[in-house]
Amino acid sequence: MYPDTQIIQIVQPASSFGRSQRPRGDILGSTEQKIVEIWEEFLFKTAARQNITATTDFFAIGGTTPLLSHVLDRMRKAFRETLTITDLVHNATLRGMTTVAMNKTSIFTLGGASIDWKSETALPMTRGPDFSAEAVKTGQALVVLLTGATGFIGRAILECLASVEEVVLIHCVAIRSPAKTVPHPKIIYYNGDLTHHYLGLSDASWEQLSRSVDVVIHAAALADRIRPYASLRTTNVLPTKKLIQFAAPRLIPIHFISSAGVGRFVGHPTFPEVAVGSNLPPVHADGYTASKWASEAVLEKIHGKLDMPIMIHRPTTIIGPNTSSNDVLANLFQYAKELRAVPDLKHVKGFFDIIPLDVVARTISREALKPIQGINFSNIGGVKRVPVRDLHLAMAMDTGIEMKKVHLQEWVRMAKRAGMSQEIAHVFEEFDELVKVFVYPEVKRSRDLA
Repeated sequence: MYPDTQIIQIVQPASSFGRSQRPRGDILGSTEQKIVEIWEEFLFKTAARQNITATTDFFAIGGTTPLLSHVLDRMRKAFRETLTITDLVHNATLRGMTTVAMNKTSIFTLGGASIDWKSETALPMTRGPDFSAEAVKTGQALVVLLTGATGFIGRAILECLASVEEVVLIHCVAIRSPAKTVPHPKIIYYNGDLTHHYLGLSDASWEQLSRSVDVVIHAAALADRIRPYASLRTTNVLPTKKLIQFAAPRLIPIHFISSAGVGRFVGHPTFPEVAVGSNLPPVHADGYTASKWASEAVLEKIHGKLDMPIMIHRPTTIIGPNTSSNDVLANLFQYAKELRAVPDLKHVKGFFDIIPLDVVARTISREALKPIQGINFSNIGGVKRVPVRDLHLAMAMDTGIEMKKVHLQEWVRMAKRAGMSQEIAHVFEEFDELVKVFVYPEVKRSRDLA
């Protein structure tokens, strides 16, 4: 019935390497050439240097934040010790890295290229409702389409959905890592990728699923708090637009997993369950939260156009088992316990807002099984709020261990000696600034947590 249900070899997106040749006359300077050599140490070994131009973006050719950390180490040795991960992240082209390597004003400091949010949140070409199609079911015998099923949040949601009798079938799409899947009689996995056409589904499967699915839960995203928006839009925003196209003919309800971080763009100390599409991200907003905002804005627009049922779920900072080794706050808590010390962040205003993974998954799953109308917002947080400046007191209360405050850079040195990876250490070197992406306004919610 479903042509691509067998797990087959994943076809990776074509690399930018080898696709285009450097334009004639685009001669790299000595600093640019040195940076290209550093890139090539950590990127694809088959990369042909003539394919990298001054405008080539590190992230567009396979670069990741952990790889960029290694590039930073090499560039510090080659150019200057004061380079930071933020310098490189926000100047990710070859020209941009050359600029900051030569200790000139960074492109990001000058404001960079402004983002056209109207264009970014434009609706895709979408078919209108097909009133001859089978109506979406509610309440019982539900068929669910889920993205992010092997991810941190998605895996927990999948377990909840598979355990309830209301759900009879779960289609898990855009699976990049078949080894992470767990067989279950209710679950069908489809190889694919968020960046692929139809998320990697065949035309036939896309069409068949769009005629049978009753609920869409979009939990997939590249959860990188360091990268800029431009390098996250293809994984975090464009798939939302594809799912709108998928859901539009039958007005399938879409449940989107956003972030309570979008509340920072509203500019108030409290954040109720309201739309944020009119509150544009500021220039220096982190890319991850900006990408969540952009998806919310697109979903607001499609609701306004087609009256598509939408629910946007906004968890705060989620903690739970199987947290990524690169999770920043998990590393903060782990090494604070080991060192019996926290970095001194006394000048940072605001709160950490921490919510257990199982609570998030149960709450989202519960709401996804209910029939919805209109556009709805669900803030998921407020269980444990810790003032950033009083982190040592909160951790002492939780652990029973007296915690001391130490200067941030000294804490990073201590953590590295205790085993913190170099990649995470680079993030903590600037944590007094980066911590702001983990600070939330006081979230208000209208629903009980599950």
